[in-house]
Amino acid sequence: MEGSVENKRQHFVPRSYLAGFVDPTTQRGHEPYLWVYERGQAEPYARAPKKVAIRSYYYSFATPSGKRDDVEKLLASLETSGIPVLRALVKGRNPADLSDAERRSFSFFVGMLDVRVPSFRHTIESFAARLIRDAILVEAQHPEYFERKMQEAHAAKDLIPPDDLEALREFVLSGEYTIQVDPLLSLQSLIKLAPTVAEYVYAYQWRVLEAPPDAAFITSDCPLVKVSTKKLPPPYGWGTGWETPWMEATLPLTTQHCLLLSQHHPGGREPIAPHTVEEVNWRTAALANNEVYSSKQIAPEVLNRSHGWEWWKPLTDVQ
Repeated sequence: MEGSVENKRQHFVPRSYLAGFVDPTTQRGHEPYLWVYERGQAEPYARAPKKVAIRSYYYSFATPSGKRDDVEKLLASLETSGIPVLRALVKGRNPADLSDAERRSFSFFVGMLDVRVPSFRHTIESFAARLIRDAILVEAQHPEYFERKMQEAHAAKDLIPPDDLEALREFVLSGEYTIQVDPLLSLQSLIKLAPTVAEYVYAYQWRVLEAPPDAAFITSDCPLVKVSTKKLPPPYGWGTGWETPWMEATLPLTTQHCLLLSQHHPGGREPIAPHTVEEVNWRTAALANNEVYSSKQIAPEVLNRSHGWEWWKPLTDVQ
């Protein structure tokens, strides 16, 4: 697995997964690459999988001793057991023929893929920051209570409170500041939630969608996409959760294969038409955080959903 504390470049989408989307026309002797479509950029650019979907010390945190530690060994173990199952599905295995151990291994891989991306961590940290801001604003509206809480907080850390607590209270009430949450919070959250998501993945029906030779799936920096198949006003239909009975989740496995997770389609495999591949790609592009990855150069406008796009329509009629 790419990245360690010594090598600070850490992947939030596994390089082993991205390898399924490299350009097949890569010349012999050259490092395989994929095409990156970045929001705000007019033209795509080629990058090797090891150079995309990375952030510095993304899984690292400071220990009480001041040293850095990270959770990459856990992620590496999930990739080691999950990627072979992905490859088995790509090679033609029916999901129903997977052993229980294989199904659980891949469920954990998918569960972690859902929560390890920056969009998830940003949501956790933003929500925590809003809660903290709201709490201290309520405290600041009551001078005596605010003073007592500030004194208690400083005493707990053996610190001396500011001389002018009233000025501090007025500053809090002004709202002219930002609150930054320790990234350790979202890191702990993803570790705790991944097993729960994995249980949902395990319980859902797995259907492998197979693209025709003249079509190809894309992927992104947020590859697992959950969409409502009932018409709800956006963004609610796009942010449907695992407990929603009409939700469909798509995870492109390679350029020719995509895993469909749902409660309203049976498991198995299904060849699909080019327009269904296009529908999956629209979903992938719409829910991408910042980057879309393709195995070939395509017109950027193809990634834009068409006017009147009925994104709530199920991907397959098979019930």
